[in-house]
Amino acid sequence: MFIRYMTALAILAALLVGCGGGGGSTLTVSAQNAGTLANQTVLTSEFLLQMSDFSEDFADLLEDPETLAALCQGGSASVAPVDVTPVGVLSAGDSITYTFNNCSFDVLGIPFIFNGSITINVNTATGDETGPFEIELDTMMNNFTFGIGDANIRVDGGYVANVNSDGDTLVADVSGASLRAYFSAPNTATITSSWANFTHTRTLSLDDGSYTVDVDAAYYGSLIGGTITFETLTTISGGSLESYPSVGTFKITGVDGSSVTVNVLDSINVELLIDTDGDGTIDVTINTTWEELDS
Repeated sequence: MFIRYMTALAILAALLVGCGGGGGSTLTVSAQNAGTLANQTVLTSEFLLQMSDFSEDFADLLEDPETLAALCQGGSASVAPVDVTPVGVLSAGDSITYTFNNCSFDVLGIPFIFNGSITINVNTATGDETGPFEIELDTMMNNFTFGIGDANIRVDGGYVANVNSDGDTLVADVSGASLRAYFSAPNTATITSSWANFTHTRTLSLDDGSYTVDVDAAYYGSLIGGTITFETLTTISGGSLESYPSVGTFKITGVDGSSVTVNVLDSINVELLIDTDGDGTIDVTINTTWEELDS
């Protein structure tokens, strides 16, 4: 589990570098930036979903709360677990708070360091992963900072992660009012990100691996230079997690109602409908591909 957890941190770092963030003025959507905004919306929504996985991995430590604290080769970590009946089994009412003080350690030759605190409260825990189940985790981070090599990521804010399955599908949902993340590395400007009133829901078929996604949020990215909102108009879906979406529509809105509506034509092609002045009329249409947006 711990190796999986550290891998998740590395994924978070990569996504944050890709999506940027911070706080500031709303930007205008144009033909020049519409493709970039479409790509950034996909990346930042993936970041939110990874935060759900992050909470699940930390909650696993409730059954063995000293595991992570004992890994500190330098610095320290204090653990404050609350384990209600049945003891040793993840259940509603359980909670755990980790407080790190320059906790440093090495995993597979990669140096890590933790600071700040993270609290996980278990709202719901029913069933098990062999059948129908539901786990809901309320997560709060306070200056929680993890360093990977020379890079550092700090996360502040909270969210609720819910994972459930009926045996046929696996649903992962993450939602919250405010979340902020900051990425820094030597000789680079700090990249900051903020999300407000966000929700991301992904449903995965356990039979054939197909998926659907619905995501809505207000987002600021320092790499895009302003604030946008994005909303799913038609549920996005794809044949597998390894492939691009093949169906769905989402809309990105900037200042004065300027917007780009992203129509997923198939797993290769995407149509961008751009309203540059917010009057409801499409001013520019761009036909592109997922690979071009992703480049």
